[in-house]
Amino acid sequence: MLRHAVFITLILFVQVAQILAQPPSTTGYDVLRAVCSDDANGMFVAGHSSTSETNIIAAVVAHLDSSGDVLWTQTLDFPYWDQFDDIASTEGGGCIAAGSCGSTRRGSFDLAIVRFDSNGDTVWTLFPERDVPWENASALAVEDDGSSWIIGSISDPHQEAHDFLLLRVSADGDTLWSASYGDENDQELGYDLQLTDDGGAVLAGSVADRSSYQRNIYVVRVDADGNTVWNSILENDYPSDAHAILALPNGNFAIAGRTFSDSNSEQSDGLLVMINGNGDELWRRSYGGQGDDEFHAIGLKEDGSFLLAGSRYNYSSVKRQGWLVLTDSNGQGILERQTHYGGDGNEEFLDLARRVDNTWIAVGMTSSEPIGSNDYYYIDDLQVEVDGDPTPSLPSTFTLHSWPNPFNSQITIHVELPSGGPFDLRVFDVLGREVTVLANSQYAFAGIHQFSFDARGLASGTYFVRGRSAGSQDQLQRLTLLK
Repeated sequence: MLRHAVFITLILFVQVAQILAQPPSTTGYDVLRAVCSDDANGMFVAGHSSTSETNIIAAVVAHLDSSGDVLWTQTLDFPYWDQFDDIASTEGGGCIAAGSCGSTRRGSFDLAIVRFDSNGDTVWTLFPERDVPWENASALAVEDDGSSWIIGSISDPHQEAHDFLLLRVSADGDTLWSASYGDENDQELGYDLQLTDDGGAVLAGSVADRSSYQRNIYVVRVDADGNTVWNSILENDYPSDAHAILALPNGNFAIAGRTFSDSNSEQSDGLLVMINGNGDELWRRSYGGQGDDEFHAIGLKEDGSFLLAGSRYNYSSVKRQGWLVLTDSNGQGILERQTHYGGDGNEEFLDLARRVDNTWIAVGMTSSEPIGSNDYYYIDDLQVEVDGDPTPSLPSTFTLHSWPNPFNSQITIHVELPSGGPFDLRVFDVLGREVTVLANSQYAFAGIHQFSFDARGLASGTYFVRGRSAGSQDQLQRLTLLK
């Protein structure tokens, strides 16, 4: 596990954790998957809801005012599982929500798009009917004329392969055109999109080679008619996914998601990748530690820094925690915050948005008491301000400490980092063969970190742990395993 004892800078997080009031009340599995601001400092949120008495999942949309009070709530309730995955505000005080709806055939899903007016009444619905077992909408963007772009995924008739799916829908809910992108022998899943200044869009997701199962970030740029301008596969040694993409004023694009630290896809780190307007990768940064860490959303602050939201898995508590990271414009970490606002249950951020007053909203789910069991969850008035004065309690040198040593089956390795940057931690046997990777050149914040090395499957003997940190000499420590 990687734990942070101190931060490079002081942070002011003014936050109020709230459960979204739900008419009617539910006691089942509830998640907010998307949020956007309205023009009065309120917000629209979207996700899904259920009761503990039934397996039916209903898509839900709600409008909240600037104080967090619910103005209206609407649900989409088909026979099986329905959910909204994204939402965008529209002119006149309404919104459009996009997602998927389950049919009576278990495992079969159709794309669902619904427009609501300022009172929450349905303006129109769009459920494109295609003879495929699976299609969904994962994100949308609205043009100034009220038309929208929707990205998702669509399967072949046998559900053996998936492609990116892109729809253009008019302000009145008519399908203008649709297109798919990808290789018929691969698995392409579309997650997010951003509109471009030339009238087109950039789509982001993942592509998996069905023969090797290697998964990489896949980006496609299209023109106003959906024609491919270019496509780019951002190859990496280990599987990577894009969950969100952000268009920047300089023509570049920032991509947030996750990257795995081994070929078995057992541990992941939060990922931030920068590409230029031609799809070329400029740099990538990973953040996190031991466990399953990932980003789901990214926002751009006025000063050019990035705010990333997602979750981290805490091995000591065996729980997932909400995770917020702030970086500069080059992806260098400024600060991070792990959250457990409601208690000791699981919590996760799935989206964030900036309001009119420049505060931020992060939404997701929590299973912490007393908030409830898997309930809606949002952080309101998320103000991210940084005090540049360094904290005096930071370590002065890069050092490793391990305890207990000798050890029987498991040992804790303490790492002290005087400054943030890429960090690597690996264990080797006496012949110099790599035994395990505890940190694979991911970004680590300044402070004291803690890793756990499980040696139950190894023979007794001598091992070495090697730490590498940017700007410091390598640190090597001898470990003695006794069984």
